[in-house]
Amino acid sequence: MTDYRSLQPSALAKIEDPSNIIAIDLDARIAAAFADGAKSDDVAILIKDVEHGIASASEQAEQARNRALDPILPACELQDARKCMDDAAFRRDRLQAALEKLRERLAELKDEEENARTAC
Repeated sequence: MTDYRSLQPSALAKIEDPSNIIAIDLDARIAAAFADGAKSDDVAILIKDVEHGIASASEQAEQARNRALDPILPACELQDARKCMDDAAFRRDRLQAALEKLRERLAELKDEEENARTAC
């Protein structure tokens, strides 16, 4: 299990170089956005990625829901289909909640950065 508190703010940055094999998952980047040293530019990029993640998760949730509610789905597959439906909806809802918090964090970081610029 990843200890998100130990992530460096650089973990926020979107991996632009495809040769960089290190994959940082969205949850880790979201957690890193709330760490000391996070930058507003990185959080702004993360917000866009989370918005894309929500769109993808919404589509997956709808597909999982349709499968779980399909009346021709064999009874032996119902439990798994329902779990998939619940997991997909949870992922979508969690990302939506994170998006709200990230927008608040972005405003906070922009204020801090502006105050630091004007204090110099």
